[in-house]
Amino acid sequence: MSSEYTAEDDGLFRTLIVFEVRGLDIVGFDARDGWAVQSGRKVFQDVDLTDKEWVEYNDEDNIPVEINNLEFNFISIK
Repeated sequence: MSSEYTAEDDGLFRTLIVFEVRGLDIVGFDARDGWAVQSGRKVFQDVDLTDKEWVEYNDEDNIPVEINNLEFNFISIK
């Protein structure tokens, strides 16, 4: 399973995390901090997604980088 979300995935849901729970239903997820984001040659560490958006500038490749309108979708796999 790939944990990459690329420009081609824009607007689509991708599997980023798999939880194994027994007897529980996940109803929400709070992304918070600790994420890594790679943009070209630059990797941003400890990205905080608490507000479900993040904006930065990749000075190595001279491009803006952003995550916005972050949504989560849960699918039960048996």
